[in-house]
Amino acid sequence: MLIEEKDFTLEFEEGHNRFTLSLLYVKNAKKENRSEEFKIYGYGMSLETCLSVIINYRISKNFETLTIKEYLEEFKKEVKSLKNLTKI
Repeated sequence: MLIEEKDFTLEFEEGHNRFTLSLLYVKNAKKENRSEEFKIYGYGMSLETCLSVIINYRISKNFETLTIKEYLEEFKKEVKSLKNLTKI
């Protein structure tokens, strides 16, 4: 089973109840030849660990430096964003 969103994929590992997580990275940053690809971040990860990595990945793409308060606010926003994916 493959779960795919705009910036990550989760591939379920049958029989292990674990996931392989891939994150979207920019392969070529030049504007005219810009390309992106999914790269494997880790194998055999629990869903909880994958979600934590995804949240931190998204935060780090938008901010270089944060206070703990700002980080926690952004973390909550990303949790809410992931929860919204489950609404039908």
